[in-house]
Amino acid sequence: MNGKTMDVVTDANAELNDGQVRIDDTGKMTFAKASTGKTTVDVTYAADHSEKSFTYTTPAEGAKSKLSYSIGVKNVHDVKIIGASGEEYTAEVNQSTGQLIFSEGQEPKENFTVEYKQNYTTAGVDTVDANGETVRGRFIFTDSQTLDSVMKSFNDSNAGVNMFWDDHSGRISVTRKDTGVYNEGGPEMSFVGGLMTNTFSLDGEETAGTNATFTVNGLETERRTNSFTISGMTVTLKDTFDQEVVLNASTDVDSVVDTIKEFVKQYNELLDHVNGKLTESRNRDFEPLTEEERDGLSEKEAERLDEKARAGHLRNDPLLRGSFDQLRQGLYQSVSTGTDSEFSQLATIGITTSSDYMSRGKLEINEDKLRAAIEKDPDGVFDLFNADGETSGEQGLARRLRSSISTTVDSISKRAGGAGYAQSHQFTIGRELNDIEKRIQTFEMRLEQKEKRYWAQFNAMEAAVQRANNQGDMLMSQLMGNG
Repeated sequence: MNGKTMDVVTDANAELNDGQVRIDDTGKMTFAKASTGKTTVDVTYAADHSEKSFTYTTPAEGAKSKLSYSIGVKNVHDVKIIGASGEEYTAEVNQSTGQLIFSEGQEPKENFTVEYKQNYTTAGVDTVDANGETVRGRFIFTDSQTLDSVMKSFNDSNAGVNMFWDDHSGRISVTRKDTGVYNEGGPEMSFVGGLMTNTFSLDGEETAGTNATFTVNGLETERRTNSFTISGMTVTLKDTFDQEVVLNASTDVDSVVDTIKEFVKQYNELLDHVNGKLTESRNRDFEPLTEEERDGLSEKEAERLDEKARAGHLRNDPLLRGSFDQLRQGLYQSVSTGTDSEFSQLATIGITTSSDYMSRGKLEINEDKLRAAIEKDPDGVFDLFNADGETSGEQGLARRLRSSISTTVDSISKRAGGAGYAQSHQFTIGRELNDIEKRIQTFEMRLEQKEKRYWAQFNAMEAAVQRANNQGDMLMSQLMGNG
């Protein structure tokens, strides 16, 4: 809920704690605390079974019927193959590829649907953030997923952990991305599910982290990381020491200039890429490949045709254009840092929009003016990019850019899938594809029923014609006999 993972409780009598949600048999969700304001709830679940529909294509004259079909999912079980007429078929299932292989003469000669099940397991990890709140990472995995995909799910989660497989020891290792102590007197990471505790043997034997302790001007203090800021000065502790250290600060102008130039370079590259997609022409001579067409092509040839078929699909896309316009507006708006710095916009430090219309808004740098600004007020330049305020107007340009990109990625994922929206029912296009597939299946069944009705009418007509011909022959023979 609002990006926070909740634990599901099914006991109707259990008292809900913060971070828990009760879901009853009807799908109704009850939270421990009533939501206030705008609330977004995303639900990930595993279905009892899945299905995929296939359309039968009559083979060309002299050709054999197709014997192999791809479900697209590995390690399935309880497979049922049901034809449009209701007849059940049997086939060999290749668990490593997800292929259905029919014996010759046993293949369906009608549209059919494959129902199948997969084994699921749940896993999770709990950590504690800087505010002392529990951060939960929960995942659903199928037995067809690789270890790399499992580890990627953990590494990409908001739990802030890094999981990797060590070939030498043959074991999984998990570390926190943040150093230091966050859960005083308790574990920094708690694992949930048999996959973690039994299969991966992550049974709580944790090597605890420690904070960096030091004394500044007679005051003993500590930090969670070896890099920290004191009185506006960033300090990095590289080793332990007993002797006193005197710190002197100076501005590394060259380093700051190089960092800002890299920022502008990456922004211009992003601008080029997005503008390219928004202005790319549609190639209507190339349609998406069918499975039959793809089977007859090499991998490189199929990839080349796929690129041509995809070209232009994002031309003037309103979601991408609107999101990118907001990103650019945020970059040009002034920053209110609450200080008396004169550097509140990019133009004040020598970064302006190109006057070349064809560059479509690329940034240009006046390096002399940029260096002068850094030498005059390095803190003001820093705040221009990195100020951390509650409102957008108080946030630095880099933070605005990061927030806008994150919002854009989330919006695109809700529409086209990805980044936490992997199941087809979780994103708009996936739901539309599911609906289209169901409509196609319904239409094909109606078409087959209509075809059967027409055949029945044709056979009845044939029988009636035959009876009429027989009666005509009988009358003719009688007339000839009487003559």
